[in-house]
Amino acid sequence: MRNKSRKHRPYGLLKQLLIPSQPWESISMDFIEQLPKSLRYTNILVVVDKLTKQAIFILTQRSINAIRLVEIFV
Repeated sequence: MRNKSRKHRPYGLLKQLLIPSQPWESISMDFIEQLPKSLRYTNILVVVDKLTKQAIFILTQRSINAIRLVEIFV
């Protein structure tokens, strides 16, 4: 078995992510899509607080746009 030589620079040190100082200062959002229809909703918007790992699940429809997303989130 032969080893191939590396053609890239050596990997650097990893940088730590900043830890939020208070809840809901840093969040992540994602959609769960194409679920069976329930009360005319087929998607779920998942909002997660990165500090406490608390999650909020919001029912949405498939045809949501950016303006509607902001209205739901606020």
